[in-house]
Amino acid sequence: MARIKVVNEASDLVGLMTAVDSPVKRDVFLALSAGWESERTIESRFGLMGRAALNLLDKQDMLDSRWEPTAEGPNKMFHARYSSFKIDTTAPMAELSEVFAVAVMPGPEFKEKEEALTQMALGSGVNVMDAAVRLALSQTMVRAIAKRSQRLDLRGLRVVTNGVPDRQVKAAASGLVGP
Repeated sequence: MARIKVVNEASDLVGLMTAVDSPVKRDVFLALSAGWESERTIESRFGLMGRAALNLLDKQDMLDSRWEPTAEGPNKMFHARYSSFKIDTTAPMAELSEVFAVAVMPGPEFKEKEEALTQMALGSGVNVMDAAVRLALSQTMVRAIAKRSQRLDLRGLRVVTNGVPDRQVKAAASGLVGP
């Protein structure tokens, strides 16, 4: 069954762009588009970078998962949820430029902004508007940072931490977070 992901908010473009911005992430996505794969299989084919890519794709809500019984016990399998993407958004150029700026932001600069936002979101999270004022950024940029981050999620108008262990984030930062 072919599913189409409709992107109708500019900040959703960050997730799409960063989900395939490295050869490993692109290869993992293509492998998952071809069929169901286990986390173990992805890690054996692509290494720790493949596992980090799998976690990022799962966070970006681009994967379906199911449990399958095996001789070693239950095994979680993954498959690409979408076979096509339809980008249907209208946004001011200023907003689009902020979204693209976050998508291609160098790793160290992104990490600095992500860390500041993560500190604010610890506990019960932080409102997007409050975070934007405190960080002197636009709400669009705050949303884009949360979409790109492996440690943050958006829940309505709140930025919350998602509980991804720092070791996975560090593995991803070594080559999957962008240039």
